[in-house]
Amino acid sequence: MKGNLVVGMLAGSVIGAAAAIIAMPYIKPQLNRIVSKGKTMINTHMGKMTDQDAQ
Repeated sequence: MKGNLVVGMLAGSVIGAAAAIIAMPYIKPQLNRIVSKGKTMINTHMGKMTDQDAQ
């Protein structure tokens, strides 16, 4: 029973990894945009924090 569970988990992870590899060219531009927006937001927030300290 435990062996079947382990085999099923391994098969599921392999299928998930294959799906991620296939979908990556479509998802990557969106991920890059999200990361860029996140960096901008963090930099803006950090800039506001340091501006308040300077006053």
